[in-house]
Amino acid sequence: MEPWHIWVIAALLLFIIEIFASGYIIVCLAIGAVGGAIAAICDVPVWVQILSFVLVTLFVFVSVRPVIRHYQQKGIRRAKTGPHVGKVLKVTEKIPANTIGRIKVGEYDWQVSVVDGDEVVPGDEVEVLKQNTGLLKVKKL
Repeated sequence: MEPWHIWVIAALLLFIIEIFASGYIIVCLAIGAVGGAIAAICDVPVWVQILSFVLVTLFVFVSVRPVIRHYQQKGIRRAKTGPHVGKVLKVTEKIPANTIGRIKVGEYDWQVSVVDGDEVVPGDEVEVLKQNTGLLKVKKL
């Protein structure tokens, strides 16, 4: 078996592993193995093959991986929006100015922060401007 066969088999195995562990780290190693295979085809010593594997892997990791991650996360909906944004809710307990209170949305209890710094009292209506993980940012209507 030629050395380049080993590099190609390693690259294929790494590509297969990347399918199940999608972090774009293993694919960098797989592309580096392709670089090692190309060096082996050129019939250079083993240390040059390993060096080309390392250099190609580092190049791909530093230059290509951030671009892939950027485009992967481009379509992800950020936590600043959510299903409650735009809803008008009725306040059920007093929330003093510049503090965090609680409000019931459906059957769930949410933390609420009033963005304009006004105090809200039971019966007031507020509109949800932002929804973070456990906090609704609202303004008094």
